[in-house]
Amino acid sequence: MDITFINSTFGFGLPTTMSGSIHERSLPDGTAEETLVAHVADAFTFAWDSSGNLVFGNDMFAVLGGAEPALGDYNVVMKFINPNGPGLPIDVGEVLFMSFSGRAAGLIQPSGDSGALEVRQTGLPSTALKANPHSEVALDAFPAEHIRIRALP
Repeated sequence: MDITFINSTFGFGLPTTMSGSIHERSLPDGTAEETLVAHVADAFTFAWDSSGNLVFGNDMFAVLGGAEPALGDYNVVMKFINPNGPGLPIDVGEVLFMSFSGRAAGLIQPSGDSGALEVRQTGLPSTALKANPHSEVALDAFPAEHIRIRALP
């Protein structure tokens, strides 16, 4: 989704920017393998724990109410099949690989202390869909992940 649309629609007015590139490789079956590399700067960030409790940053409603947003810088790499073929409009077909990494500065909740969030996730979504449904691979398409929230001095 377009970041400008999100910021203007919800009245965020955040300084979020996105840049990146896409590389295309023709495949013998007429499809194309696309590799997207993107960088997002000053992205709105918040996190919950497994119970649904906010643990980092402020959610959208709090920010709309005047709370300070947590902002982060993130890198995304995604490799996927474009069934339309090379040079044609991109349609995300089978996702072969995805990685996401970055860090943000914001408030640790509920204490309100200054903190940092670090995240790294690597996934093989199409492999998970093909795996034995009872295997760990099928249960977690993103088996390599690191999420850390820490207080800043």
